[in-house]
Parts: sequence; structure tokens; C-alpha cells
Amino acid sequence: MSTLNTIQTDFEVAILAAGFRNIEEYHSTRNKREDNYVIKRAITFWLLKSLRTFEGKGLYSLSDIGRVAFKNHATVLNAVKKINNLIDTNDREYTNYILNTKEVFNLIRHRNKNEAPPTIQLRIISDAVVRGFEINPTLSFFEVYNEAFDFLVNLNMNVTTDYQQQDQNIDYEQV
Repeated sequence: MSTLNTIQTDFEVAILAAGFRNIEEYHSTRNKREDNYVIKRAITFWLLKSLRTFEGKGLYSLSDIGRVAFKNHATVLNAVKKINNLIDTNDREYTNYILNTKEVFNLIRHRNKNEAPPTIQLRIISDAVVRGFEINPTLSFFEVYNEAFDFLVNLNMNVTTDYQQQDQNIDYEQV
């Protein structure tokens, strides 16, 4: 597998973990400056930059990330610094969300590499995290998914109907 295919796959998983519904949403909003899109993009870049090789080196360069995200390396660097600063200062609004997003990203990434990311399951987990769900890192992906699903049901969300509608709108060939 080439580096481009690897980074493309990791990028697609990162944008889902960061809260984008699919890659089309990322691309349609990549130049928008609203806070919710800016933070999702920053988390996406931070997730990719935080990946390490066995030797402890960064798996992807800023330029690699920028190339796949259609941004320049300086934009990626600024986003990574922004997220690191939020974590370092223990920002109340974002720190738990960022760290839980990283857990989701790692859960998906370490699944069987031959399977496409389970988009709807990941969306349910991401939505639950936004609403206060905390991930237990000792659980498998599907155990986390089931707990997140139950969490949303307990918030009186009609999870089955809401996400089935989203599922019909996803082009799985693109994800």
C-alpha cells in the first residue's frame, strides 16, 4: 500500500472521527470559517499529525497532510498548534471532546485494515461524545458503539430513524 493510499484512508477516518458526516461534507466546507468547521478541520489535522511510527517519528509530514486535505503546510501547522494549545491549557469546552475524538479515531484505525470505516456507527459515537458520552478505552469498537447508541437512546433521540435517513444519503463508494 502506498503512502498516498495510507494517508488518504487515515484522512477519511480522521474527518469522520472529527465530526464530519463524510468526505463530501469536508470538501464542501473546507474553505468556510465558521467555528464548528474550523475546529473539526483542526482536529482532523491534529489526529493525522499525532500518528507515530515505531521509532517515534511522525508518520505524516505537514506537507503530506496538507496535500490530502487541500491545504498548505502552514495551515496544518497552525491547526495542530491550536489543538495542542487547547489540550495544554485544559480548555473546558474542547479538551474532553478532542481526547475522546482521538479514542474514536484509534478504535477505527486499529480495526481490521481491510474493512471500510463503519460510517453510521462512527457518526453515532461522535454525536454521543458531543453530547457528553465518555469512551472507555478498554472496550472494543462495537462495545463503544453499543454504549454510545444506548446513551443517545437515553437522551430520547430516535437514533434508528435519524441515522437510517443519514445512511441513505451516504455514497459508500466515496467513504
